[in-house]
Amino acid sequence: APEGTPVKAFDLSRVAFIGISEGAGIHGVLAHPGRLATAYTHLAGGDKAPRLRVGQYLDAGEVVGQVGQPGVAGAPHLHFMVSRGWLIDPLTLLPAASRPPK
Repeated sequence: APEGTPVKAFDLSRVAFIGISEGAGIHGVLAHPGRLATAYTHLAGGDKAPRLRVGQYLDAGEVVGQVGQPGVAGAPHLHFMVSRGWLIDPLTLLPAASRPPK
């Protein structure tokens, strides 16, 4: 995604972590119902940095931050992860009709 593209919360969530991680740059983790967590890495910094607080609640689709290039990133992109104590394929969370063909 181009630098500055809004990054939105996957679902209703609570901010579990927002900060800087070595190599990942600006990084946020959201906790969702059902022990689900989503991580958003390489978010934009400076005046485009996320304005989130740990414990803050977000609705589905609410802006988490913007795509950036901090940390060890060769080009602007978003690293998105989903876990339930282990990493899971985010496509499995979409309704079957919304999944891309295999």
